[in-house]
Amino acid sequence: MARKPSYCWDTTVFLAFLKGEESSKQPGMLSVIDQIESAKCSLVVPVLLYTEILVANNDAKVMAVFRNFLKRSNVTTANITLKMAEKAEAIRTRGLNEKPKRKIRTPDAIFLACGILYGVDLMHSLDGHMLKLDRSPTVEGMQVCKPKASDGAQSMF
Repeated sequence: MARKPSYCWDTTVFLAFLKGEESSKQPGMLSVIDQIESAKCSLVVPVLLYTEILVANNDAKVMAVFRNFLKRSNVTTANITLKMAEKAEAIRTRGLNEKPKRKIRTPDAIFLACGILYGVDLMHSLDGHMLKLDRSPTVEGMQVCKPKASDGAQSMF
């Protein structure tokens, strides 16, 4: 039996999904959502996500969808461990050592570190700064892309 694909979503993808933004209705995103809902893949996110999806910016219905989504058996909410913090620091340092320098925000580095440590197939983001890190040595060659299924379904963003 083939291994199920695995993804990591950053905050931008979650917000698009939760708020029903146009980007969440594109074929690539719909394919990933279908995989998640049918447990044909796994999703991992750092617990930091809870500090970025704010009650102050969302109504009770959106927050309920968010919390219930993260309770799925195929969704892992990863604690930020020392190992993850050290990996995030290394990512930020590598970015600063690039020519030209690339400043990577701490939350972004945590999401990237989570994806690397959990060995995800694809790191999904809608953030242009994150997307520029696709397969770079800064992120240890991890694929960072707009939401798409790893089975080859293409994002139409």
